[in-house]
Amino acid sequence: MTRIFFVSIVFGFFLGYVVRGHAAELSALSGRSTVSTAPRPKSAGATYLLSAIAATGPAGLAESDSPDLKTGGNFREILAELSRSAPRWNFGVGFGFFAAELTGTANPSSGGSGLSLTSYSRDVEGEVARLSARYRLTDHLEAGLTADLLFGSNVSFSSDFFDEKTNSAWLGGTEMLYGFDVAGMRVKLGARYFASLGLPGRTLSGFQGVLETGVPVF
Repeated sequence: MTRIFFVSIVFGFFLGYVVRGHAAELSALSGRSTVSTAPRPKSAGATYLLSAIAATGPAGLAESDSPDLKTGGNFREILAELSRSAPRWNFGVGFGFFAAELTGTANPSSGGSGLSLTSYSRDVEGEVARLSARYRLTDHLEAGLTADLLFGSNVSFSSDFFDEKTNSAWLGGTEMLYGFDVAGMRVKLGARYFASLGLPGRTLSGFQGVLETGVPVF
């Protein structure tokens, strides 16, 4: 968790410095507001954006072999993404880090491997690689799908310490983002729903609030 916190702090200071610098420069040149929600020009070519993405929200875990187990917590991600933004479609590939904090309670009869499990706490963190595809519904609104590959020493998210460890896991998601320009940067705000794909005996799912800030690179 310390790594995620440190990266988030560095990212926040860097983003604030960049936005402040661009805002001051453009404000001095134009004398006008640097925030714009006017429609973006529809050019025939594509734009490549380098973006920083921060997402966080509540998550829950359902286990088929422990139906009485009630698990909740938080799932956070921070990524760098390179995306190709065409007039109608946006395709991206990204890499970053994730952290999950999950706690659970159950009746004394619940739990795997014959144990009498009443509560547990799991902190899981590692790296994440993402593929995304979104369709632009309007000049500002876009919606699409994401696929996250989580990998680390153990990303099984199991409450049973005797379960076999898993080094990788997939999350499928759908998201909707609203974008606008601020001081030459593209800012997107939105929400995402995600669920695990293929985790044996359990399903991790949740919602996230999403902040994405990008600059054109070429």
